[in-house]
Amino acid sequence: MISNHPYSNLLGAPEIIISGVTGVELLSGLHWYLKNLCGAHISWDKTGGSQLSSVPKAGSLPRMKDDGLLIQRPVPWNYYQNAVTSSYTFAWWDWERWEKEIDWMALQGINMPLAFTGQEAIWQKVFAKFNISSSDLNDFFGGPAFLAWSRMANLHG
Repeated sequence: MISNHPYSNLLGAPEIIISGVTGVELLSGLHWYLKNLCGAHISWDKTGGSQLSSVPKAGSLPRMKDDGLLIQRPVPWNYYQNAVTSSYTFAWWDWERWEKEIDWMALQGINMPLAFTGQEAIWQKVFAKFNISSSDLNDFFGGPAFLAWSRMANLHG
């Protein structure tokens, strides 16, 4: 729910309240407000990045209609990513790049990102119980750029 702060008329400076149950709901509400009422755009760096110059300064934010606005997602889960993205790009990201992506996902309302990270570690533990050596496993698993293809059984040797 996005609404005007009850005291913003009395104090003169418009303030808004964004309410939700989860952090993703709160941030996606903020994104809706920035995009639809402030004309801001938040994207990946290579497609324009965060364009926030249109956001008014504190004290002059656009007001909501008197009754506010309830935004409800049509489905409970918003899925994101695919099985090969982790090998094309994610394997090479540092924490700073991951922070940007996590923030972007929350702003877009994504609450179910695909996460393969660590899958091979589980497989190593299982295979070890069957006496498969670390050397054989190292030959079996692909490197970071090939993990997706290993998972899809597209690599041999």
